[in-house]
Amino acid sequence: MRWLAMTGALALLFTGCEGTLEVTEREFLTPAGTNVDLLYAGAIRDFNQAYSGGGLDDRILANEALLTDQLFSSGTFTTRTATDQRDQFSMVQGNTSDAGYVELHQARRAALRTLEAMAAEGETSGDRVSQMKLLEGFSYIGLGENYCSGIPFSDVTPEGELVAGNPISTQQIFEAAITIFDAAVAADGSNDAARVGKARALVNLGRYSEAAGVVSGVPTSYIRVIEHSDNSGDQENPIFNLQSNGRYSLSDLEGGN
Repeated sequence: MRWLAMTGALALLFTGCEGTLEVTEREFLTPAGTNVDLLYAGAIRDFNQAYSGGGLDDRILANEALLTDQLFSSGTFTTRTATDQRDQFSMVQGNTSDAGYVELHQARRAALRTLEAMAAEGETSGDRVSQMKLLEGFSYIGLGENYCSGIPFSDVTPEGELVAGNPISTQQIFEAAITIFDAAVAADGSNDAARVGKARALVNLGRYSEAAGVVSGVPTSYIRVIEHSDNSGDQENPIFNLQSNGRYSLSDLEGGN
């Protein structure tokens, strides 16, 4: 009898829950239904992925290290070896720099999308706004330093339609970055990372004395880090992983001076 009573209770329990597990799946998040906190966290993730990579995905930092002899390609991936040798494959075959290019643009757009959502809710200044401008600015830095002149900066409408941008020169990219970093400092005057970013853009333009003036108040010990975690494969440190599994090793000036 106790077993029958328990069975009946369970039947009533499940019957009472009918309909509670039904969910409405949405293919896209519309502006009105988007949580700013989620966009903010997602933009940070997108930039970290584009700049530093995640898991076993090498991105801008690894590409720069291979090209400038900070790392040596000790694995069997031909694309990494080509980058290490200052070479590349045809566009059809692909190269190590392809994913970084796409993801830097995605990170730039994620930061802009977050800023739009913040502004819609009246958040137009402060640390979070400054941080999004910082990521946008360093997306420009990454693109300007690593890719040839003539890069289009396109946009996407809320409906998902591409708004193609006209290609701009490397000089224009760094000049745009300076304006973005200025906006980051205007939103939060304590953002020293934005001052460092502006100085880096000025150095890239050969305006060294201006760069020195921008960072004159920033301590020489200042460091801005990209954080990684073992929480998931996508968050792991790829530089550490790719050296641990033998894909990368220390360089020995094999590229010359």
